[in-house]
Amino acid sequence: MGSVAKAAQAVGKGKTSAYALRTVPGAEGFAAAWDTAVAWGQDRVYDVAMSAAFDGVTTIRIARGGAVTVGSGPDMKMINAAFRESPHTTPQTGQSERS
Repeated sequence: MGSVAKAAQAVGKGKTSAYALRTVPGAEGFAAAWDTAVAWGQDRVYDVAMSAAFDGVTTIRIARGGAVTVGSGPDMKMINAAFRESPHTTPQTGQSERS
């Protein structure tokens, strides 16, 4: 069960009702709170990804002959993906809010 479904269930509503409420006239405060919660979640995921990327990951490789190599270091693929999916871009333009 996703976050929206759990939150809706906690107040005796369904997921569909929660999504629909965002567009109801007079529920602008709910829509704004929703957007804020989504932004907080995106920021948290971004922070965790960046931390894992820069702190490094451990990579274990097992060759066909049974040889094992272990390496660690920053995960550049994750760093690049995190920058591409940064929560600090505007949905309308995809441009960074920082520029």
